Amino acid sequence: MKNLAAGLLLLGVIRHVLWEHVEAQALVWNLCGALVIGALLVQVWRQNRSVVVGLVVLWFLYEEAMVAICSTWRILDWWYVGQGEEQCSARIGFKIGAFSLVLIGALISRVARHERATDAG
Repeated sequence: MKNLAAGLLLLGVIRHVLWEHVEAQALVWNLCGALVIGALLVQVWRQNRSVVVGLVVLWFLYEEAMVAICSTWRILDWWYVGQGEEQCSARIGFKIGAFSLVLIGALISRVARHERATDAG
């Protein structure tokens, strides 16, 4: 836990206090936020290892990984993102959010089945 606390503190300080380079400030904010959320999700999974919670945590980690990867990629290799466009989708020319919606639909179905089974049992 000591390493987790130190890591979270470092990311929080970078995210909220130390970053001054205005051009990439929002990207660093997104990157640090995604890493913090990822660390917290891992802790949620460690405390509740049910299959359905694990599936939701995996989806959430996938989304946060995309935020971290795309933010880092854009800091290192800047590209134009039009108004209303998704950052990575603008770079690769494919609407990544469409894939995410399919995953969300599958998760909603799985969580609903789990809730019904829990209520019945």
